[in-house]
Amino acid sequence: MNDQQQPGLFDPPRRADGLPIGPAELSRSNDADTSKASAAKMVHSGELGRMCRLALSTLKRFPGSTAAELDRDFVAMSGVAGDGQIRKRLNDLRKSGFARVDGTRKCRVTGRIVQVWWPSDGCPCEP
Repeated sequence: MNDQQQPGLFDPPRRADGLPIGPAELSRSNDADTSKASAAKMVHSGELGRMCRLALSTLKRFPGSTAAELDRDFVAMSGVAGDGQIRKRLNDLRKSGFARVDGTRKCRVTGRIVQVWWPSDGCPCEP
């Protein structure tokens, strides 16, 4: 954390109550043990924080997008094959206070009516 105790871009992702997002919050109780081990590895290796930063950067560049659109736009701007990591990290960003859902609309990727994602008002970090 930085001097003002606000989460910064390079701090581990935290929930709105200030506690760090842990492996248990990345997997369901009925997930296979391999999924739980993978979640723990993401947290402890720093990969979760890195992917959250990429997701936030993508969200700030394309505000008002759906999760599928953000995945598509990340692949287009990075040239990296997408595996859904941007979409998967949006809820972590919401729990940390960096992102919010506001409204629904037809997704330009899936054609379904889905949630629209925005950076939170007063987000304490810049990508």
